[in-house]
Amino acid sequence: MKASATAWFAALVLGLSAASAHADDVDGEIESVDAEAKSITVDGKIYSTNEQTEYEDELKSFDDLKQGLRVEVDYEETDGEMIATEIEIDD
Repeated sequence: MKASATAWFAALVLGLSAASAHADDVDGEIESVDAEAKSITVDGKIYSTNEQTEYEDELKSFDDLKQGLRVEVDYEETDGEMIATEIEIDD
């Protein structure tokens, strides 16, 4: 019984981690800003923002993001979509 409970728990943990988001970050220049989609392109990849996205340094909101600005984007990748969790000016 103990062995099957351990195997069940291991399978559960593996299953949950496979479905969870992958967190990472990228530094680079904003190549484009899509105000309608509330997304930016950095290093050729699109990063979506949402109500939970945090802005640091002089950045107060999505409206402060401009093409050519060097930023660091912390993001989570879920189902192939990269969601910005924090955006700050890259020093």
